[in-house]
Amino acid sequence: MRNLKFTALITCIALQVSQLHAQQSKYIIQLKDKLGSQHTLSNPSTYLSPFSIERKKKYNILIDSADLPVSQKYIDSIQASGKLKVLNASKWLNQVLIQTTDAEALKK
Repeated sequence: MRNLKFTALITCIALQVSQLHAQQSKYIIQLKDKLGSQHTLSNPSTYLSPFSIERKKKYNILIDSADLPVSQKYIDSIQASGKLKVLNASKWLNQVLIQTTDAEALKK
């Protein structure tokens, strides 16, 4: 019974350490522009919902570059950098959240 409790304790500690490690392997890549996007400001219906477009019109909010999605070319380039996973892309912040433990991928 004592051996079982010790094994359970070690297992819990190992799980906590692995969760901590997973949290430390997430990185935000801040992009400087949205060059190479297939979308344009003149055709917002390709990247904004009709509801979003109408809401912007209603409140006199201009459609600008912050509304453009993150360039797919940039996302593809990031994914090709090594062993990493793209978790999310934010068009308004123009950044990509990745997860990796590959130091070489981070350098690229």
